[in-house]
Amino acid sequence: MWTCFLMAALFISIGIAVHGFKWYFLIAGLNTMPKEKKEKVNVKALGKLMGVYAYANSAVFLVMGILYAFDIKISMAPAFIFFGISTVYLLIKAQKYDGNLFDEQGKLRKDAGKQLALPVVITLVVFLAVGVLLFFVCSTHQNFLFGRRTTSTRHVRRNLCLGVY
Repeated sequence: MWTCFLMAALFISIGIAVHGFKWYFLIAGLNTMPKEKKEKVNVKALGKLMGVYAYANSAVFLVMGILYAFDIKISMAPAFIFFGISTVYLLIKAQKYDGNLFDEQGKLRKDAGKQLALPVVITLVVFLAVGVLLFFVCSTHQNFLFGRRTTSTRHVRRNLCLGVY
């Protein structure tokens, strides 16, 4: 429960810092970018996008914390799935504000596809690796739980689906 509230507080503070206080130096890669390239980035719109991302994730973790506070046992999976999907959305949508990759009409500049290839490949490899690891960890955990003596296999299956261990 407290972990959810801590995550919500962290996300809301990041959202307020980037979107509200306009602390754009918190945006990764912006400080190390050469001045010529930095001028082509729409920093204000990128800060707003990151703020909305942080507020949305904060709301989800806050709801999860409130549900746990009322002793409603549900899995944390929806919060982490939302976090993963919103992060991928942020990574894709943030490219739109980079004037070094896209022109004024929103079309990809010549040779910009090469710059996008590496981040896309790395993202796909990471998601595939995480999926494979989750599959093996969850299948091992299920076998461990079902291997123990329990009063009801149905009860254990219900708890596994809900994420209650």
